[in-house]
Amino acid sequence: MSFLTFSHVLVSEKFISHVIQGEPDEAFGGHISGLSRPGKTEFPSSWSHRHIVEAINLILEQPEVVTFSGKRVFLQKNIRGVQIELKLVVTKKGFVPTSCFPVGGEGVIRNIGVNRCLLKGIKNGKASSMKIMKDTTAMAYELREFLACQVSRSRLSFVDSALFAGEPYDAMMTGFALAYDLRLYIPQAIRDE
Repeated sequence: MSFLTFSHVLVSEKFISHVIQGEPDEAFGGHISGLSRPGKTEFPSSWSHRHIVEAINLILEQPEVVTFSGKRVFLQKNIRGVQIELKLVVTKKGFVPTSCFPVGGEGVIRNIGVNRCLLKGIKNGKASSMKIMKDTTAMAYELREFLACQVSRSRLSFVDSALFAGEPYDAMMTGFALAYDLRLYIPQAIRDE
C-alpha cells in the first residue's frame, strides 16, 4: 500500500521529448526502442510513445519505491514487467522531473558502445563508447566498486540504476552523496581521476 503520490508534478512536453527522443547530444535522454544511443537503456519495442507517457504518470501517481537524497527524489515502479526509475529535483517551484528510464526487465535493451544487449535484470558493463563518457563512466564504476566493499547491495541501487541507464554523472553524484552520508573516506585515486 502506498500513500505517497507525486501526481501533482507537472510533466511537460519537453520532458516527455527528452525521455523518448532525447537531446541533440546523445548523452542525454532518448529511451524509445530503436534509437541505439550509446550507454542508454531502451523501453521494450512493443512500448509506444503513449505507453511511455502512461508509465511516467503511473510512477508519479503511485510509486513502489521512493528515495529522498538531498534535493533529489528517486521514484521506482515495475510496470508490465519493466522496472522504471524517475528522478525529480526539488526547486522553488516544486518537484521537476529530470530523467526517466527503464532499469531492466522483459524486452529492455541496453546499448553498450555499438552493441545492444537484452536486459532481464541489472548486469555489469561499461556504458559508452564516447571518450568523455568513457572517462566518466570508468570513474563512476571505480567509485561503485569502492562503495560495494563498504555498504550493502541495497544501498547501491540508485548508483547502479544511473550507471546502467548510461548516466555516469548521476551515478557519481549519488555515490559521492552516499559516501558523504556514511562518512566514508574516498581514496585519492578515485577523487582525482
